[in-house]
Amino acid sequence: MKLTIEYDSDHGYLYADGRAEEWIDSSIKLFLKQKKDWHIKVCSALLVDFFRLKVCEGKIDVDQIEFVFKGEVLKHNKYGSIEHWPDGFCDIPIYPMERLLILASDMLKKEKKLRMMSKDNELAGIQDVNWKNN
Repeated sequence: MKLTIEYDSDHGYLYADGRAEEWIDSSIKLFLKQKKDWHIKVCSALLVDFFRLKVCEGKIDVDQIEFVFKGEVLKHNKYGSIEHWPDGFCDIPIYPMERLLILASDMLKKEKKLRMMSKDNELAGIQDVNWKNN
């Protein structure tokens, strides 16, 4: 018997983040009880990560679960680690974070440059006053 977790960011099943682990726990218990092959298509990296965590916790044996992406079975180990992480697999959450970090970094650089320019202008003004007072 095999529990297949297929990641499909466009057509997979989505579950509320706050209840994801509870749903996965109950799904694994039911899978183990029914003793037949299951196939669950998910569109959330969080769901995939919770299934990987359950492997590491020993809630499901490494040989009873497989992770599939674009028809390819991804080799994984008892620690929940996937050996080859293909492009597009569970990377949707990375894109907004990457853009956020780049944008925030650019904004901070601009603000720092403006502060430096402002300080330079203040110093120039102080130097002008000191020069005129001498």
